[in-house]
Amino acid sequence: MSEEENTCISACDQPFPKVKFGKPRQPVLHSAPYFVGELVEYECMPGYEFAHGKNDIGCQQNGLWSKTPRCIRKIATQVIIIIYYTFLFHSDIRIW
Repeated sequence: MSEEENTCISACDQPFPKVKFGKPRQPVLHSAPYFVGELVEYECMPGYEFAHGKNDIGCQQNGLWSKTPRCIRKIATQVIIIIYYTFLFHSDIRIW
């Protein structure tokens, strides 16, 4: 194994990624470099939620950030419930 393969990068020199429709949860206290293991937590704008529930990224040993979370628009659940409720209880259509 070469010395280069044994080397571990101890910081992420790039600024943390921006999240569309999101922002860092707390004010950023410093700029790059970020050390391995440091986390940045995000929050989504109102009306959006995290896809897959992931809300943070971490500086990894390879000097790259972990996969960036995504904020997606909240949809369907409340709308579908309202439409379904309206159809069942406020419709003149009868299903026998």
